[in-house]
Amino acid sequence: MKSIFLIVLFSIWQITYCQNSPISDVDKKKAIEYFNLGNKFKREKDFSSAIPFYEKAIEINNTYSYAYNNMGICQEALGQNNAALKSYSNAILSDPNYFEAYNNRGLFKGEVLNDLDGAISDFNNSIKINPNYADGYMNRGIAYGAKGDYNKQIKDCSQAIVLNPQFAEAYYNRAAAKYNINMKKEACLDFEKSANLGYKIAETEFNKLCN
Repeated sequence: MKSIFLIVLFSIWQITYCQNSPISDVDKKKAIEYFNLGNKFKREKDFSSAIPFYEKAIEINNTYSYAYNNMGICQEALGQNNAALKSYSNAILSDPNYFEAYNNRGLFKGEVLNDLDGAISDFNNSIKINPNYADGYMNRGIAYGAKGDYNKQIKDCSQAIVLNPQFAEAYYNRAAAKYNINMKKEACLDFEKSANLGYKIAETEFNKLCN
């Protein structure tokens, strides 16, 4: 899971997107085959090889939201930032209820573009679509923390923990926020909980800050 963020105003992004015409079952099957091949290379972290298969899937079905999203992940990993932003945005245009795509675009805006307000807006949409999406709450909390609003970070990470009590990263990020506002005792409890759930970074921080 990605976290900390980075602010840039950027001009309105032009997105290439056209209305999909009906496709045959044979073409749908072919698009899914290309998508699955792309996923195979993505899992192997061979992002350059994955992208052409997502492109072929989209060529057949130009509203294939999952293909746009996964292609964006690969493009981001390769540093193809303009293309990644375009792909995430096309995923959302293809399926306005695709809350994971909003989350991924939010992470991209925060981490790569340092556009924290844009990131928070995308996380807001992700949570609005799926109020039970723990990752969306945690990531919005991290963005608030990057803006110096640690109380909001604590609140959002707490909600993420309510939704997923085994969410080690949410405990870790809540601990970081608490530590930043001098709640050391409470922070150490969260670091310890996160470490006990297997999050190695939390174990390191606990040993460094709490012993």
